[in-house]
Amino acid sequence: MEPNKFIFQKENGEQVECETVFSFYVKEADRNYILFTDNTYDENNNLKIYVYYNSSDDETLLPVEDEEEFNMINRIFEQYKGEE
Repeated sequence: MEPNKFIFQKENGEQVECETVFSFYVKEADRNYILFTDNTYDENNNLKIYVYYNSSDDETLLPVEDEEEFNMINRIFEQYKGEE
């Protein structure tokens, strides 16, 4: 498997191959964030990107559900896209 690809297990137990879009660490929160896709598209033909996190001492991925935290991640990702 390519380095930026991994198998993700959905809540229903289904395993899908995903690809990392962007990842970063926030020291203040002690969290690693990962934005990834399973290369599927929504009804508007936009690539679905999922946002998850884990603490630096845990490998379990958890979804980002807090709106303020999601907005912070979005700002960082937009800045990253602007630099490319």
